Amino acid sequence: MTDAAAPTAANRVPWAALPDAVRTAVEERAGSPVVSAGLAAGGFSAGYAGVLDFADGTRRFVKAGDGGRNAETARLHRTEGRLAGELPPGFAPAFEWMLETGEWVVLAFEAVDGRVPGPWTLAELDAVLALQAELASLPAPSGLPSVGAWFAAGPRGWRELGSTAPDAVPGWARGRLDELIALEPQAVDAAAGTSFVHFDLRSDNVLLEPSGAVRLVDWPHSGCGAPWLDLAFFAPSVAVDGVADAPGIDAEAVFRRSPLAGDVDRGRLAAVMCAWAGRQLSSSLREDPPGVPGLRAFQRRQAVPVLAWASDLLDQTA
Repeated sequence: MTDAAAPTAANRVPWAALPDAVRTAVEERAGSPVVSAGLAAGGFSAGYAGVLDFADGTRRFVKAGDGGRNAETARLHRTEGRLAGELPPGFAPAFEWMLETGEWVVLAFEAVDGRVPGPWTLAELDAVLALQAELASLPAPSGLPSVGAWFAAGPRGWRELGSTAPDAVPGWARGRLDELIALEPQAVDAAAGTSFVHFDLRSDNVLLEPSGAVRLVDWPHSGCGAPWLDLAFFAPSVAVDGVADAPGIDAEAVFRRSPLAGDVDRGRLAAVMCAWAGRQLSSSLREDPPGVPGLRAFQRRQAVPVLAWASDLLDQTA
């Protein structure tokens, strides 16, 4: 992410601070000792994440999560490790291996020579939108959860806000709270589909290579759903980051740049974005999870364009 909304490395554990057993297990699996270790600046997973250089000349991006410190991070690493081998070629850095030692879960990937966008340019944005459209054309691997089920299982944000934090409800939403609450269950069917959905697409999960190729990282939330879901969730994050050659671009303008935008039912889009806006805002009011400082502040910043777009979509479909 850019500085305006960037997760930081405050939750990262340096390589040298990892338990001896973890470092030894990684070196044994790689077949060579580590000679230098970087530390990734972005992202929210608690633990180590960075590029390791090995004595035999190989390099890998490695992330390691301590289930004893944050069980959710370890669960997500396991989920990503199971999925990584099924990802279609070219969309993500190649997966190499997963190991567990004690309560630690470790993943290793190809070390890609890429950078995180920030601020965006329109050319970079269009390259990511093209890749997302290509991903959406693929059927999701069998066994992935439905994004609609995520909406069904999780808390209803607007209902929660109305009952526990009414002062946090934006002014435009206060007079329409019943309407927003009624829309939340509609997101379950509105999000339905069979397309492959990354479900966490934002700038710090994008790598731009010098060749112009785009890779997406951090896939543990992946699911199946409508082909436009990643586009809809991604567009507000670009509005937060900013686009250097399109100052003031909003989520709707980002959305419309995609080849997928023309086929989207606006009623379904409104249901999904209104439900997500309420959930994003209500989540941002909670305490940070253990080992993940700054998550809720990040969610609050991200919620601003989501809420603005949800308001516009609600007006358009009223």
